[in-house]
Amino acid sequence: MLRIPPRPRGEGPCRAGPRGAALLLVLSALGFDSVAHTQVADPTFPATDGVVYALAIRGDTLYLGGSFHAAGGVMTGGFAALDAQSGAPRRVWPRVAGRVYATASDGKGGWYFGGFFTSIAGVGRNGLAHIRADGSLDAWNPSVHGQVYALAIACSTVYVGGSFDSIGGQPRACFGAVDAASGAVLPIN
Repeated sequence: MLRIPPRPRGEGPCRAGPRGAALLLVLSALGFDSVAHTQVADPTFPATDGVVYALAIRGDTLYLGGSFHAAGGVMTGGFAALDAQSGAPRRVWPRVAGRVYATASDGKGGWYFGGFFTSIAGVGRNGLAHIRADGSLDAWNPSVHGQVYALAIACSTVYVGGSFDSIGGQPRACFGAVDAASGAVLPIN
């Protein structure tokens, strides 16, 4: 572990003397440099026809969630899986009628979605849904009254954040917890 000694008051990084020079040498050797490098967008990478709010990469697949209807020229709804290198659609997932603001992997190839939507694959789902690894819609349905902007999974719990007043018909102001398997709303302390 690299320990950086405290700098005397009023001593800037360029006037740190031998100690500062040694630190810069160590950081440089570790691959840190003071030059910012820009990233260049690939103009040939396929685009969506709307806004992307959530991104996740797993292996060589890029997952997108947002307010769009097509990704890479393929009608997808608000969720798409693309080849991370070429941008070619991996497969068509069930269409989301609305916006996906947050995604979280279930660790088994499937995904939890959060957002402002009313159905997936023509089946009613309000703001929360789970798609299995095979692309099928799970029966998991802890309906949200409002919008979901954040999802996090710990153990067997899906934590939900957003602008809502209830989950599964139970009062939950902007934050809640749901069982990842059953969809039961959990108490919050």
